[in-house]
Amino acid sequence: MLVAIGAVACHRKKFMIRSLPLRQGLSLNWYHYSDITNFSPDYVEIADRKENRTEVIFEASSICQIQVRSDSILILMVGNTILQRADDNDYHFKIIVDTTCRGAYLYK
Repeated sequence: MLVAIGAVACHRKKFMIRSLPLRQGLSLNWYHYSDITNFSPDYVEIADRKENRTEVIFEASSICQIQVRSDSILILMVGNTILQRADDNDYHFKIIVDTTCRGAYLYK
């Protein structure tokens, strides 16, 4: 029985929170994995349908909102637990991080 529980815990299901269009053929996906422990960081990736590939550009805990403005991606989060940040991403998007999760109105 212990082996069956371990096998279930190893299976990670992707839970999509939001997907936003960026440009023709590109979208921004925000997701985390559904774990039995309920602890999984949030991932932000750019999905390229033309090239059939994805690039994770940001990984952190406690993201509360994401906005896209032309060539900038605004990530609002609580705290500053950033695990990965790809400022030099293949698609040349600027990543702006607001750790107060209250500044969305500043970037309109």
